[in-house]
Amino acid sequence: MNVQIEITMKNYPGRHPHVAPYRAMIVHIQFEGGEDLTVNTLVATNPVEIIEQALDRTVDAIVRNEGEPADITIILPQEVLLTAGLQSHLTDKYTSDPLVNSIQFA
Repeated sequence: MNVQIEITMKNYPGRHPHVAPYRAMIVHIQFEGGEDLTVNTLVATNPVEIIEQALDRTVDAIVRNEGEPADITIILPQEVLLTAGLQSHLTDKYTSDPLVNSIQFA
């Protein structure tokens, strides 16, 4: 099964003195021939934590739907640059789960 995770990010200025600037990240998970999940997240965390949360939700959905092992493509915002070492770490971490065949970063 193929799964595509797309993460978008937008920074918002504070609207008035009581609202500080913030970052919003939206995660859209699309399963081949199946359900789509959209997760809106206001974050004080970094993008790597959002990627891990998206991968965790993907694996949870595969388990919940008794799905087949997945080949996952992650599409990141242009502003987010992952080093080869970090990509390798995330790939090694999640492909240790038998429900994740591979992870590609786009």
